[in-house]
Amino acid sequence: AQALNALTTGEIDCSLNVNGKIIEQVQGNKQLALTQNTEPRVTYLGFNTTHEILSDVRVRRALTLALNRKEITDQITRSGEIPATGFLPPTTEKTDGTSYRTMGANGLPEPAYGITADAADVATAQKLLAEAGYPNGEGFPKVELLYYTSESDKKICEAIQQMWKDNLNITVDLRNEDKSVCIQTKRDGKFDISLSGWSAGYYDAGNMIKQFKLGSACMAQWRYAEDASAPHDKTLNPGQKAFEDTYQAAMAAQGAERDRLWTQAEEILMDELPSCPLYYYVFKALINQDVVTGIQVAKSGNWIFRNAEFVG
Repeated sequence: AQALNALTTGEIDCSLNVNGKIIEQVQGNKQLALTQNTEPRVTYLGFNTTHEILSDVRVRRALTLALNRKEITDQITRSGEIPATGFLPPTTEKTDGTSYRTMGANGLPEPAYGITADAADVATAQKLLAEAGYPNGEGFPKVELLYYTSESDKKICEAIQQMWKDNLNITVDLRNEDKSVCIQTKRDGKFDISLSGWSAGYYDAGNMIKQFKLGSACMAQWRYAEDASAPHDKTLNPGQKAFEDTYQAAMAAQGAERDRLWTQAEEILMDELPSCPLYYYVFKALINQDVVTGIQVAKSGNWIFRNAEFVG
């Protein structure tokens, strides 16, 4: 509200402090132009793969499939975010400029890796959880979902908590920490599940998924070998080896071969599921058109003032 007041009174001319409530308030406002652009950024749930229960990929997949992502973007974030069906956002581009993510006519990503953008696959999720030893959620132990201390993150986590209760009959507790503390908690592996996000500085696939390579201090504790970036992690995940080899091969490749390898790397990531993608972030800005015109936004979400002009 403070940023919106400052815009309308002329105190400032542009603002990035835009949320769903503000977007609703400026609908039809001819003075303020809303700019939205999908960024190379994804919000996801990170699973601690060394956790006794979450080390089972069937559990991780059940938790992943039991979520309706569009309900989160429509009812909680409400700022144009796109439900995610894979880790690579629509803005990540192949060598020929096409996207790694196929979009449907409805504006949502096509189903991928068993994930549908606008629906949970409850039947499959329940089947997987039963196969893991927890039919109808029976005997499922206490786990926590960790998030940064903020009202918006709290609402997202409460929605996820309720979906898991409704669809899997499991109870997940919520815990919040200040961001600086929370980041260290995740690096140290002292969490079960965490609400996290990753932003690439540019729209290359490698920059989006490099956080899962060995030596990256991967917060999901997903490593096939011990590494100096995480001296505490002695529980190894052999499945990460295929990702590591593919990542390194892609970094050395060019053209269509590089594109193929990044696709393969995402396939491994989504098969192993150290993380569960939720939605692709959208850059949002309000611009006072009565004062300035010609402001552009790059695909990376950065301002471009090259052609900007003051009015009058």
